[in-house]
Amino acid sequence: MSTFPVYSQQKKSDKYQLALTYEQQGDFRNAARLFQELYSDHPEQLVYFQGVARSLTALQRYQELMPLIEIELGKRQTIDVLCLASMTAKKSSQNQKSQQYFDIALNNVDRLNNDFEIDNSIRLIAQSQSDIGSFTNAINAYTKGRVMLQGIKHAYADELSMLYVQIGNVELGIKEITNLFKQQQQFGIIQGRIAALLIKSEAESIINAELSTLAKQDFAFAKVYVWFLREIKKYDQAFVQALKIDNGLGLQGREILEFADITLKDGQLDIAMKAYGNILDRGKNNPYFSASLYGYAKVMDQRLQTNSENGAISTAEIREIINRYKDILAQQPNGQFASECMYRIGVLELHFIKDLERAKEVFMNIMSMYKQYPISAAASNQLIDIALEENEIDIAIEIAHNTIQAYQFINPDEVDKARFHLAQIALYKGDIDSSKTLLVGLAGKTESDISNDALELSLFLEQHKQFQAGLILWGKSMLRLKQHRIDDAVAIFREIISNTKGTELAEHAQLRLCEVLKEQKSPKTLEEAQIFVKEYPESIQTDVILFLIANIYIEQKQYAEAINILTDILVRFPTSRFVRKSRETIRLLRGDS
Repeated sequence: MSTFPVYSQQKKSDKYQLALTYEQQGDFRNAARLFQELYSDHPEQLVYFQGVARSLTALQRYQELMPLIEIELGKRQTIDVLCLASMTAKKSSQNQKSQQYFDIALNNVDRLNNDFEIDNSIRLIAQSQSDIGSFTNAINAYTKGRVMLQGIKHAYADELSMLYVQIGNVELGIKEITNLFKQQQQFGIIQGRIAALLIKSEAESIINAELSTLAKQDFAFAKVYVWFLREIKKYDQAFVQALKIDNGLGLQGREILEFADITLKDGQLDIAMKAYGNILDRGKNNPYFSASLYGYAKVMDQRLQTNSENGAISTAEIREIINRYKDILAQQPNGQFASECMYRIGVLELHFIKDLERAKEVFMNIMSMYKQYPISAAASNQLIDIALEENEIDIAIEIAHNTIQAYQFINPDEVDKARFHLAQIALYKGDIDSSKTLLVGLAGKTESDISNDALELSLFLEQHKQFQAGLILWGKSMLRLKQHRIDDAVAIFREIISNTKGTELAEHAQLRLCEVLKEQKSPKTLEEAQIFVKEYPESIQTDVILFLIANIYIEQKQYAEAINILTDILVRFPTSRFVRKSRETIRLLRGDS
């Protein structure tokens, strides 16, 4: 009995396996060669044709593949081959032929007998059209499938919603997006697709109309509507909608708290404060009262910081915030949160109202009433600052030592700050060696918040150690700044510059002088900054002083001069930390943004 047929079969199988291996390795050229040889010898084998189609498609040899597909269509006009024909014709720039093959494939679905085959065929046809960018054809395929599969409610809503987003059809897109949500209720998906539709200018009103109607019928859609209203920055309407959800479901403020937290995270402080306040007004028996207290406090902190940075905060507004903290304390006077609220009152009194006596009283009350909480150590450090500001140096030293002893286990970070205070005080008193000794231990504690400040001061003292008299003056100037005795500090800086002219210490003094004058909005700032540029042309701080000069020009509305200075920073100091800000400012001044 001859073994030739068996050998031939084995050889064919080996070649096919080798072709598959080439294909898996990404060597489509050799894969195509072997698949074509096999298909040429055995054109009746569908797997060989499929291998040819895959490999030639990967090589983008569509013109070569098209005749082979047409030969295959002469044998079998199956939907999968028709889809391949439509795709390949489109990629061969034969658009009319591609459309013809699509039409035939879609018509062939009518011959199918069961829903499973219909669904698979519709998906195959539609996906193949999507792959070649024929989105309208894909939509037509899914639409036909929905008609044929009437037992499946909202069939292909997922696919249709993506396609309508792709072509920018807002009206049909939002219909299918909401149909999909009715099936799955996945908030991330509906939000992502609505956000994509919002690119179209007419989208907002269309989507608003659809969601506002659905929100009246379904609380899940109501939540989506709240998100949408936030997305289009209609925060007051969103808040009203959140209230309806909360009241309708009897959530006792849970929905409002979630809304408040999200708007706080988004930086919408006014509406966040309104939402937290709504819960606080319900009284401390509300289950979300404590969480709302905390949120409200965070809003006030951020609002204060934002307004302060913009230079738009009044004493009346500070008093309003202080009174709100007092209301919180009246409702919940005990616990760590209460201690933090009282601490915030003290900080506001000290740094914004500038009432040292009242601030001192608040911080002392914290240390008396809440000494078991970490914030009391921070209050102790604030008292050190107040003592220094009042020039009570010995009292400041005493408080610092007490802080170190009392809070070393409760709040190590604040203990390190107290030690740093002692190092600064030694410098203020002119005891440079003691200051350096205290700083060594702190600079090495990399886990401490104060370590960078300690390291910076330690390096500064070491760098200028040959100028003992100059460093003593520097310490005095730092104390005068802390005491807000600006004229005295400026005079000392000038003395340092005069006594150490041409040195790096004089350079530092000139830079600090410019910064202090700038903070005070002094008309002499520009003159002193220009002196710095002239006296220290090779300074590594030149970019700092140039950026300061640019801001002076901006304040004076001399925008051309500011642009020139900022451009100089970009050209001369490409690694400066001011590069990004300089670019942004130039664009703003030129009206490019």
